[in-house]
Amino acid sequence: MRIFLASVALLLTGIASFGQETKPKSETQERSTVTSLPSSKVRPLPVPEVSLQRALKFAEAYLTNQGARLSELHLIAAEFTFAGAEKDPPPCWRFRWRRQGSETLPGSDHDLYVFMDGRVWDPPVM
Repeated sequence: MRIFLASVALLLTGIASFGQETKPKSETQERSTVTSLPSSKVRPLPVPEVSLQRALKFAEAYLTNQGARLSELHLIAAEFTFAGAEKDPPPCWRFRWRRQGSETLPGSDHDLYVFMDGRVWDPPVM
């Protein structure tokens, strides 16, 4: 009986240590293995000065002034991002609308950018 208990104890010890054969990596080793962008290329987004709701009102007013019928458009995306190709692009809200029933047509999406000063930019469609 003792031999049986000893062999069960050895078996359980072997099973328990089987999953721990490799040394756990330290936290700094784990960080160094993650590929990331250099910190000089990462620019954190600031806190928006214009709220999402207010920026949406600016964009809707712009569309209405341009003769668009809001009842024919569906808002499909809104994001806080940077706009422009310059070295230090300004933060802005980006809205994307899609005309009802035109999901498959090229150019059916309409993008507007609202900057933190309330200015609305309608980029040219290419």
